[in-house]
Amino acid sequence: MGVVAMVTGNTGPIAAAPTRGMARRWPWRICIVLAAVLLFVGNLGLWAYRTTSDQTVFVDSTQKVFDREDVRNAVATKIVDRMLRDSPRILQGFRDTLVPIVAGMLKSAPFKGVLAEIVIQLHRAIVTGEPINVTISSPELQQMVVSVLQVISPADAATLAQDDATITFELFAHTDLPSYQRELQTLRWTGIIGGVAGLLLLALPLVVRRDRWSVWLAGLALIGVFVATALFVLIAGRVIDLQIIDLPTRTMVSGVADELFERLISQSLIVLAIGVVLCVVGLVRWPGGRAGRVATAT
Repeated sequence: MGVVAMVTGNTGPIAAAPTRGMARRWPWRICIVLAAVLLFVGNLGLWAYRTTSDQTVFVDSTQKVFDREDVRNAVATKIVDRMLRDSPRILQGFRDTLVPIVAGMLKSAPFKGVLAEIVIQLHRAIVTGEPINVTISSPELQQMVVSVLQVISPADAATLAQDDATITFELFAHTDLPSYQRELQTLRWTGIIGGVAGLLLLALPLVVRRDRWSVWLAGLALIGVFVATALFVLIAGRVIDLQIIDLPTRTMVSGVADELFERLISQSLIVLAIGVVLCVVGLVRWPGGRAGRVATAT
C-alpha cells in the first residue's frame, strides 16, 4: 500500500508539512514585531534620559551648535532685535549691518561663557518651560556691544537697560520656545518599560526555538529599530520647523535638536550593528542547533 502511494504521487502529508511549519512561525513573527516596536520606544527613552536629564551632558552635547554660522547669525539677530527694540528707526536702518558684526563677536573667546549660559537656559526652557534670559555680565563684552551701538547711534547706547553697570536684556520671550517637559518625561518612563519588555520578547524565540531562523528574525527586528529611529529623526525635525514660527528661534532650536539627534543616530548605529551581526549569524548554517540535530539524526 505504501508502494502504491509512492507511485501514484500521494504526497498530501508531505506537502502539508511546510504549511504547518509556516503557520507555527506566525506567532513568533508577531512577537518579534512587538519587540521591535517596544525596543524603538526604549531606544528613544534611553536617548532622552542620557541627553536631557543631566544639564551638564545637555550642555556638552549641544554647545558646539554655535560653531554653525546660521545659528550664530540667528542668535545675533535676536540680540540686535532685543537691544534695539525701543529704537525701531535705528533697528530698521542698521539691522543688516549690526547682525554680522555681533555674529562675528560670538566667535570670540569672551563670548564663550555667554553662549554656555544660553545653552543652560535653553535646557531649562525645553525641560521645565522657563523663559530664557541672557545677561551680558563681562565688562569686555559690555564694552564691545556698547561700542558697536555707539558707532551707529551714540545717544541710544546710553538708553540700554543696565543693572549694576551690566547690560541686561531678554534674548528669547517665553512664547518663543516650546516646552517638551511632558513629552520627555513620558518618553523616559515608557522607554524603560518598553525597553525591558522588548528585550524579553526579542529573547523569547531564541530561548524557545534555538534555531537560526530566530536569530535572523531578532537581527531583522534590531535593523527595523534603526530604520524607525531614522524616520523619527526626519519627522521630529520637520515638526520642530512647523511648530516654531520665529525664524531665528527656529534656526537655533533646530540646530540644538540636530546635535541631540546626532547622538540618537550614533546610539542607534550600535543597535544596527548588533542587528546585522545577528542576521549574518542566522544565515550561516550551524553545526549544532535544531537544524543540525535533525540533519544528524537523519
